Amino acid sequence: EHISIEMAARQLRYNWFEELCNVLGIHHVAIAHHQDDSAETVLLNLIRGTGIKGLTGISPKNGNIIRPMLCLSKTEINQYIEEHSLNYVDDSTNGETVYQRNKIRLEILPLMEQINPSVKNTIARMSYHLSQVENIYESFIRLEKTRVMPDNRILIAELEKCLEPEALLFEILAPYGFNSDQITQIYRSLNGISGKIFFSPTYRLLKNRDDMVVDKISAICDDSYSIQEDATRLDFPIHLNIESINNLENFTIPKSPHTLCIDRDKVSFPLVLRRWEKGDWFIPFGMDGRKKLSDYFSDNKFSIADKESSWILTSEDKVVWIVGHRPDNRFKVDTCTRKILKISINQHINNK
Repeated sequence: EHISIEMAARQLRYNWFEELCNVLGIHHVAIAHHQDDSAETVLLNLIRGTGIKGLTGISPKNGNIIRPMLCLSKTEINQYIEEHSLNYVDDSTNGETVYQRNKIRLEILPLMEQINPSVKNTIARMSYHLSQVENIYESFIRLEKTRVMPDNRILIAELEKCLEPEALLFEILAPYGFNSDQITQIYRSLNGISGKIFFSPTYRLLKNRDDMVVDKISAICDDSYSIQEDATRLDFPIHLNIESINNLENFTIPKSPHTLCIDRDKVSFPLVLRRWEKGDWFIPFGMDGRKKLSDYFSDNKFSIADKESSWILTSEDKVVWIVGHRPDNRFKVDTCTRKILKISINQHINNK
């Protein structure tokens, strides 16, 4: 990972603390962070760029980590050590200004103390106040997010009703790994053309006309699923009921895009359910000529998200059905049909 030595050491340290808690059955680990450490953290976050959270300083409690000395300055702790003749260990790297935190401690804070001798205490009071403001802010954000992002879609019209839509968009997207520059670009694209895509390390945002869809990158990878000849159902990635109809005398083919009825003898098993691929084509039911799936999607005004969420049922890599939409004419039931393969979707699929 591309992280600093400081951050890598911090991760190793806290992983070790967690391991100790698990092994020894310890409920809490007390860390000796003090008021000066918190002031350094606030300034470091401010320099790097941060929201309200970064200005609240070091949290007194985070899971099983507690920090009971945040109310004390380094000077107060040193006075106590001296008065009680206590031994202590000081990290030898604390005096090296090559590290950003040390530069703040050794160079920037002393300059600030020339302006305000109690600047560390002032920062601590500000951080405490902002931590309370953050609680109010987070509560409001949760309510607004429920309205603006009911699922994995950010509704553009609802977002634009907000008092500060760009700020809310930042709070919604930052947890997905999008940085501030990306979020600014996304906000500026709200009224632009559809189809723009933005990536964080783990998520993808797709801008549609009326919404923005946020998906985990691993969830949009291509997969395929086999349906064997004796299968009666498929439970994943979509729920399908599969039935062979041998008595055709009183059978009526349902007129529903969610049900496929084809000549069972015209397909070969296993059938394969997969995502569509560039170059896929079929002969739409009721037609004679072949049509590329990409053209079918365009003609029926599929959005990019609709196309990516579409499943294709194939037999020997021939398209049998654009699931929930249209079957292929080559597998239709006709006067020579002796057996029907009926496949029904028993979950909702958006139908164009």
